Amino acid sequence: METSTLLLTSLLKHYESERAEALAMLNLYFNSAQAVAEHSDIMGELKNWTCKLAQAEENLAVLYKHLGEPNS
Repeated sequence: METSTLLLTSLLKHYESERAEALAMLNLYFNSAQAVAEHSDIMGELKNWTCKLAQAEENLAVLYKHLGEPNS
């Protein structure tokens, strides 16, 4: 595989991982009373993870738009 393909693949996986983490955390907060009870600033946490999700998805969209799928 070419270096440019490896770099693009790595970058895409990085943002996919960030997206998955943000979705997992939001799901945890929305579906676990215990997770909510452990945070005094739950709205701050929800806003933080929502921003992380939005940023990861925007970064992925930009990469796919301008660079497309990595060559296999």
